[in-house]
Amino acid sequence: MSTHPSEDLLEAYVMRHTDHAVCQRIEGHLRECESCQQVFVEVKSYVREIKIALRAGSQSEKRSQQINPNPNVIVDRQQGKQLILL
Repeated sequence: MSTHPSEDLLEAYVMRHTDHAVCQRIEGHLRECESCQQVFVEVKSYVREIKIALRAGSQSEKRSQQINPNPNVIVDRQQGKQLILL
Protein backbone atom coordinates (compact mmCIF):
# COMPACT_ATOMS: atom_id res chain seq x y z
CA MET A 1 0.00 0.00 0.00
CA SER A 2 1.79 3.13 -1.20
CA THR A 3 -0.33 5.56 0.81
CA HIS A 4 -1.66 5.39 4.32
CA PRO A 5 -5.11 3.79 4.59
CA SER A 6 -7.84 6.21 5.62
CA GLU A 7 -9.61 5.84 8.95
CA ASP A 8 -12.72 4.79 7.03
CA LEU A 9 -10.79 2.01 5.31
CA LEU A 10 -9.28 0.89 8.63
CA GLU A 11 -12.78 0.88 10.14
CA ALA A 12 -14.04 -1.27 7.27
CA TYR A 13 -11.06 -3.58 7.81
CA VAL A 14 -11.77 -3.88 11.55
CA MET A 15 -15.42 -4.64 10.79
CA ARG A 16 -14.35 -7.22 8.16
CA HIS A 17 -15.99 -5.33 5.32
CA THR A 18 -12.99 -5.47 2.99
CA ASP A 19 -12.04 -8.11 0.47
CA HIS A 20 -9.03 -10.38 0.84
CA ALA A 21 -6.71 -8.32 -1.40
CA VAL A 22 -7.44 -5.11 0.55
CA CYS A 23 -6.92 -6.96 3.84
CA GLN A 24 -3.52 -8.14 2.66
CA ARG A 25 -2.46 -4.63 1.63
CA ILE A 26 -3.62 -3.12 4.93
CA GLU A 27 -1.91 -5.82 6.98
CA GLY A 28 1.33 -5.35 5.05
CA HIS A 29 1.19 -1.61 5.58
CA LEU A 30 0.40 -1.96 9.29
CA ARG A 31 3.44 -4.20 9.76
CA GLU A 32 5.70 -1.37 8.61
CA CYS A 33 3.97 1.91 9.54
CA GLU A 34 3.99 2.87 13.21
CA SER A 35 1.72 5.90 12.75
CA CYS A 36 -0.93 3.73 11.07
CA GLN A 37 -0.55 1.15 13.84
CA GLN A 38 -1.51 3.86 16.33
CA VAL A 39 -4.48 4.96 14.22
CA PHE A 40 -5.51 1.30 13.84
CA VAL A 41 -5.54 0.84 17.63
CA GLU A 42 -7.74 3.95 17.99
CA VAL A 43 -10.12 2.83 15.23
CA LYS A 44 -10.35 -0.67 16.70
CA SER A 45 -11.16 0.79 20.13
CA TYR A 46 -13.78 3.09 18.58
CA VAL A 47 -15.47 0.20 16.76
CA ARG A 48 -15.47 -1.87 19.97
CA GLU A 49 -17.10 1.00 21.91
CA ILE A 50 -19.76 1.43 19.22
CA LYS A 51 -20.55 -2.30 19.31
CA ILE A 52 -20.84 -2.22 23.12
CA ALA A 53 -23.14 0.83 22.95
CA LEU A 54 -25.32 -0.79 20.30
CA ARG A 55 -25.64 -3.99 22.35
CA ALA A 56 -26.50 -1.99 25.48
CA GLY A 57 -29.09 0.03 23.55
CA SER A 58 -30.60 -3.12 22.09
CA GLN A 59 -30.84 -4.75 25.52
CA SER A 60 -32.33 -1.58 27.00
CA GLU A 61 -34.91 -1.48 24.18
CA LYS A 62 -35.86 -5.12 24.86
CA ARG A 63 -36.24 -4.44 28.59
CA SER A 64 -38.33 -1.37 27.85
CA GLN A 65 -40.62 -3.40 25.59
CA GLN A 66 -40.95 -6.11 28.24
CA ILE A 67 -41.84 -3.57 30.91
CA ASN A 68 -44.13 -1.54 28.67
CA PRO A 69 -44.95 -3.28 25.40
CA ASN A 70 -46.81 -0.20 24.16
CA PRO A 71 -44.48 2.83 24.10
CA ASN A 72 -47.46 5.14 23.47
CA VAL A 73 -48.89 4.40 26.92
CA ILE A 74 -47.25 5.72 30.06
CA VAL A 75 -48.40 4.36 33.39
CA ASP A 76 -48.43 6.83 36.29
CA ARG A 77 -48.04 4.40 39.17
CA GLN A 78 -48.66 7.02 41.88
CA GLN A 79 -51.99 8.10 40.40
CA GLY A 80 -52.87 4.65 39.03
CA LYS A 81 -53.58 6.18 35.60
CA GLN A 82 -52.49 5.47 32.08
CA LEU A 83 -51.53 8.35 29.85
CA ILE A 84 -51.82 7.77 26.12
CA LEU A 85 -49.34 9.66 23.94
CA LEU A 86 -50.58 10.72 20.53
